[in-house]
Amino acid sequence: MLCDRIASAKWHTEASIRSQVPTELEPVHLIVDAHRASDITNEQARDMLEKAGFSQDQLRAYFAALDRQLAIMNSCDGKTAFRLLDGSMSEERHFAFREDVARAQRFALTRAFADASLTKLATPQTVADAAKWFRLSHDPMWMEWEFSDHPAHHFGALLTAAGDDGRGVQVRLADAAGVGYLHVTEGTIWPDTVRLAEGGDCKVEVDGELERWPGMALLIVDYVVRINSPRITETRPCDDLTALNHKRSKNGKPPLFSHHIVDLNKQVKAGLRLAERFDADEAAHGKRRLHWRRGHFKCCRTGVFWWNPHLAGKAELGLIEKDYVA
Repeated sequence: MLCDRIASAKWHTEASIRSQVPTELEPVHLIVDAHRASDITNEQARDMLEKAGFSQDQLRAYFAALDRQLAIMNSCDGKTAFRLLDGSMSEERHFAFREDVARAQRFALTRAFADASLTKLATPQTVADAAKWFRLSHDPMWMEWEFSDHPAHHFGALLTAAGDDGRGVQVRLADAAGVGYLHVTEGTIWPDTVRLAEGGDCKVEVDGELERWPGMALLIVDYVVRINSPRITETRPCDDLTALNHKRSKNGKPPLFSHHIVDLNKQVKAGLRLAERFDADEAAHGKRRLHWRRGHFKCCRTGVFWWNPHLAGKAELGLIEKDYVA
């Protein structure tokens, strides 16, 4: 779980790395840089410093500091240590974020749930209508997920109520790359502003650094809406961690967090499998002949539900025969 790694891993920023490896040599920033250090050889670094007129003792001190800094950077594996990228939060806010994740109610979204977004499997009007069922089941609330086509990136979002009237939701979005980086972006979403925009797409009002992730903001609204839709969603507790955490405690390791697993129910999963076949068939044969139309998400008075595949098209134009039933 990403929340376990966030709570227990060491976190390193540029400032914290420099504080762990103090050096009096100002030109360090010319060489020790997150994106350039691995590209500069020791010989090149030595030439740069010698031209600057440093003594051999200063050079030895510098290279010793350089080696320690690189060792810290290389220790960031995304499991036992993270390297924090620049974001909207200060270092103090990062550590407050860790504490807030620890006290939140936590939800792990399956890949099937994360991939099946409303924006892909519903009309824009349905996406806009569904926003009325956005509500935080817990405050704070943590969700984490990864996409099937981007398994190296693990995402998590910490949601807390915001605004005097409770309309807004503060979001701290964590993007954990497989190389050991962690980027936390902070902002506020106003879920009741989801609306159809010019061109037929949906938009949602977002403040702060999260404005750079408008699609992700809408996806977070989508996830919460579907978590609150029992007709399409199954939520179950994770396995009992008592024995495992007892063993971890004996080995000096922190306990793992309990959490809920959020998945699509069997009916929706079966419908999605058919939908994939419908898409392939319609691409090959066209949509106007009599055919099975794929299932999709719709809204009713009580929330979001799954609309099963059904016959559509004109019989007089022909029939697209299929070797499966809805």
